[in-house]
Amino acid sequence: MTYVAYVLINTTIGEEENVRRALLKIKGTQAASTTSGAYDNVAVLEGESVNELIELVIARIRMMPSVVRTETLVAKEVITAFKPSEEKVTTAFKHGEYTLYTMDIKLRSGKVRSLHFFSKRLPKSGTPCDLPSGYSVETNKRNGMPYLKKAQ
Repeated sequence: MTYVAYVLINTTIGEEENVRRALLKIKGTQAASTTSGAYDNVAVLEGESVNELIELVIARIRMMPSVVRTETLVAKEVITAFKPSEEKVTTAFKHGEYTLYTMDIKLRSGKVRSLHFFSKRLPKSGTPCDLPSGYSVETNKRNGMPYLKKAQ
């Protein structure tokens, strides 16, 4: 069973974005945002046990020099908005530091196409995905970025 924790974080003034970026580098972090209001950041963590989540908070998040205070909420049950026919991808294809994402885009003709792209950071839109069948990964020689190439 996978457990989810929402960690509400107060930081020193001006360090909110640095903390958000650092949170995204921690294994187990599913999302991290800079927020307004009583807390400066919120992180969504996943782990195999409640103890694993607590250990992440104590050993990794609270140890960050810019973190002043945390409040951790462990979810009793996670219910997603996915329809039963849709499955959440729990693993994503990685190529070095890059993760493969997909998103559906609507063309002017009204047709919907899937767009695949690589990103080092968590994009604003898109879902992590596996390598589509019939494609391989090549690296652009000029900029080092990976791209999908249809198998011949």
